Amino acid sequence: MLILWNTILAVFSIIGFTRCAPQFWHLYRTKGFMATICQSDYYRDIRVLLWYYLFVWSKVPELIDTMFIVLRGSKLINLHWIHHCLTLVYSWYSIGDQPATTQWMITMNYGVHSLMYTYYVCMACGWRLSRRLSACITSLQVVQMMAGFYINYVAMNRKLNGQPCDVSLHVAKTGVTLYALFMVLFMNFFVKSYLLKPLSVKPTRVKRD
Repeated sequence: MLILWNTILAVFSIIGFTRCAPQFWHLYRTKGFMATICQSDYYRDIRVLLWYYLFVWSKVPELIDTMFIVLRGSKLINLHWIHHCLTLVYSWYSIGDQPATTQWMITMNYGVHSLMYTYYVCMACGWRLSRRLSACITSLQVVQMMAGFYINYVAMNRKLNGQPCDVSLHVAKTGVTLYALFMVLFMNFFVKSYLLKPLSVKPTRVKRD
């Protein structure tokens, strides 16, 4: 069941990334970096918008990850349930606003999840993988949180300065607060899991983003 569940999430994330990344890249290439932060182009294409809403809905079944951790008798760290619960709430809270910052949040999440759940499939199959690979995936998660904080911070500053940006001020402020929290939690997890322990130790399960 664990192999099947991780495979479903891996395939879902890979498809989601391949559907959302081209639109994101096209916006960046044709209109520039700031447009990816402050211009909500994705809602004009129903094919892309569908995968944005599927992403929001996917945060509910992803809670099943917690069930597998508990049933297997593994330790449920605070980072896991805090991140899962707050991401679910924030996704549902912000999507109705159709913020431009969502283009970053969802595309990054799909990309990192594509690698993370594929890694979980391999681990569930009993394959012996280098702990350095786990460290690399966690590093990407840290970078993801840093990028999320920066993008929301830029959007919030533009709104406070009266500049046009397709995101409401309350969504931008919430995003800054949330990603600041996630950034600290993930950095703390990375330091304790990989910097304070030798990488030759038995692989540790990567935090489920």
